[in-house]
Amino acid sequence: MNYIPRIELDKYHYNLPNEKIAQYPLAERDQSKLLVYSAKLDSIKHTIFSELPKVLPENSVLIRNTTKVVPARLFLQKETGGVVEIFITNPHLVMNEQSGCNVECMLRGKNLHPGVTVHGVYIDGDKQINLKATILEKTSNLQTVQLIWTPSEMILSELIWTIGTMPLPPYMKRDAVENDEERYQTVYAKEEGSVAAPTAGLHFTPTVLEQIEQRNIPIVDVMLHVGLGTFKPVDAKTIDQHQMHSESLEISKESIVHLLDYILQKKQIICIGTTSVRTIESLYWFGVRLQLNDGNCSEKTEFSVQQWDPYRLSDTTQQLPTTTEVLQNILLWMEKHSLTTVYGVTTLIIIPGYEWKFVDGMITNYHQPGSTLLLLISSFLGKSWENVYRSALEQNYRFLSYGDSSLLLR
Repeated sequence: MNYIPRIELDKYHYNLPNEKIAQYPLAERDQSKLLVYSAKLDSIKHTIFSELPKVLPENSVLIRNTTKVVPARLFLQKETGGVVEIFITNPHLVMNEQSGCNVECMLRGKNLHPGVTVHGVYIDGDKQINLKATILEKTSNLQTVQLIWTPSEMILSELIWTIGTMPLPPYMKRDAVENDEERYQTVYAKEEGSVAAPTAGLHFTPTVLEQIEQRNIPIVDVMLHVGLGTFKPVDAKTIDQHQMHSESLEISKESIVHLLDYILQKKQIICIGTTSVRTIESLYWFGVRLQLNDGNCSEKTEFSVQQWDPYRLSDTTQQLPTTTEVLQNILLWMEKHSLTTVYGVTTLIIIPGYEWKFVDGMITNYHQPGSTLLLLISSFLGKSWENVYRSALEQNYRFLSYGDSSLLLR
């Protein structure tokens, strides 16, 4: 397929010393460092995150991801006493299940195969919780496990928040501590379902948000549940060999109407984090699919954008619609199906050569060498990403999830 770019990944590596990887959050969220890069001026400035409201462009609108990380790591025991970890990878699909359900998960422990059952007994105040997990099916990456618990009136969400542990990224070489339950979470998190934080949002405080509001910079909420795939290494030598992970999203009609209004006002769209970026850029390509009725999608009631859709759809001879046209397409489709919220999945990959549609700027942390997120940054900044990362390293910025921040303006 000629429309799929062939990009050699060794060009997107840089030296990240282990001591630069933040293992713990700072005492105060908004005291992290903030690098401000302007492509128009080709300039880099250094400040702290509490100054963000002052350095945001005046005519901005912020897009933020309101997903909430859940403590999806459960520890149980085999009859022999061996500890087994069950890491639920799709919690958003089962949070309201009662008494029992099947879950997709990653398992850690010895001699685990279909038919093996493990147990856990937990005391929460004067209440005893019993959990039984039976392995139903095992594949190379994920397993299907049946969970059954008592008290049976307890829903899975309550169970997880009572006995679960926060799922820190694999490059944090430590166990989660009590503080992580608060700090590995944005202050505006609402919808439970992620197994990794939208980390660009971790720097925001109520004070910073209040100051942004005082500057009359509006905020639009979207939701993408971050999956484990965000940490999936790119093992291929070229990006066309990489299978992008799928993530669930939802966007309210109200948010789409606001976004359309702000675009008509010619506001600069600034996303808080790469998850917000992927959400609204996916929105554009779904609107294109609707206009073309690609795959008969106008008759379906769920959103879907595949990994290479933007490159395939851009490869047509037809002129692509504007951002206002696609949002109008989506609103008409929602009206046709009586939808108040768009639900769906995206496997969108953004790499050099991608044709950006909505995003004028982004607030983001610093990403792993050779990762799809670094490719996204390179697509946004061009080769200037190297100067940004070099400057951050020279100024002793802290990297990755609990690390420092940047405001990148095209």
